[in-house]
Amino acid sequence: MITKEKVRIFDHYSGDRDAFILLSKDEDKTLFENDDWALIHTFYENIFSINGRLTSEEFTKSLLKDLKARCNEEAFYLLTSKINSYSDFQKIADILKQIKAITHADADTIWAGFDNATLFLKDLDRDITGIQFCSFIRLEKINLEFLVTSTYQELSMSNGWGDHYLRLAETFDQLYNRLTKKKLDNRPSSQVQP
Repeated sequence: MITKEKVRIFDHYSGDRDAFILLSKDEDKTLFENDDWALIHTFYENIFSINGRLTSEEFTKSLLKDLKARCNEEAFYLLTSKINSYSDFQKIADILKQIKAITHADADTIWAGFDNATLFLKDLDRDITGIQFCSFIRLEKINLEFLVTSTYQELSMSNGWGDHYLRLAETFDQLYNRLTKKKLDNRPSSQVQP
């Protein structure tokens, strides 16, 4: 299991295993199991690739699942904090969870484009999952859902939470603009327009 302490020690030695072996305290050495150092190194390489937009969304999803499975909670949060857009995606997931929490089984969803609340909530669950895994494709879908007279505004107006929608939409717009700017800023240099 990768812990916050192991990541901090790895960072202290800038990933240099030889320096760690030569200079570290014995108690620090006993923290590490055989493949821990290499695993943390691989996590950093994968995060670097994600931040450089050199990976697919499936790769990002796989890394996040692997981090969750191989790290304790503190190490997971420490490593995911190094993914440029992770925090903003989680904030958008929280916005979607708020929409889910106020959408009851008997909600009027017709004007939002869904025959019933069950179908809407299933679609929303897929969106939440995609956003939690940092999907820019899902982000674009959600951006469309937040547009004026689109899904979320129609749902809010039909169900009496229009003011709440406006606050959620404003927060979403700020996060969306920041994420799409990061997406453009993090393109590999070969894709940057002159």
